[in-house]
Amino acid sequence: MKEKVAANFNTAKADAILEKAAVDTEISEQTNVLVLCAGGGTSGLLANALTKAAKEYGVPVTATAGSYGAHREILPEYQLVILAPQVASNYDDIKQETDALGIKLAKTEGAQYIKLTRDGQGALDFVKQQF
Repeated sequence: MKEKVAANFNTAKADAILEKAAVDTEISEQTNVLVLCAGGGTSGLLANALTKAAKEYGVPVTATAGSYGAHREILPEYQLVILAPQVASNYDDIKQETDALGIKLAKTEGAQYIKLTRDGQGALDFVKQQF
């Protein structure tokens, strides 16, 4: 009996610690995400996964695919820019642009990007983590 009480206490204590440490990552207002790649095709995979998952889970996220270089005129419409692996090397250059506009910027790596395109909930979690 003592072990059961102690186990319940430890579980409750651990849950309380995790709850205090948790960062509020819920997206409560409309968030527009721009996914950039070299030509717009690869970015479409992640943008579609994000938009579909957002609709499914009722999260106010809309994602658009674009190609690096053609993004400058539309950049102010977005709160987050995600770089696909093939343009991640441009991170420092676009960081200056996004910082000036108060836009979050994230880059991805190969296997990570592929996983995000196949896991809508994971893609949404990735977006939440950026805020």
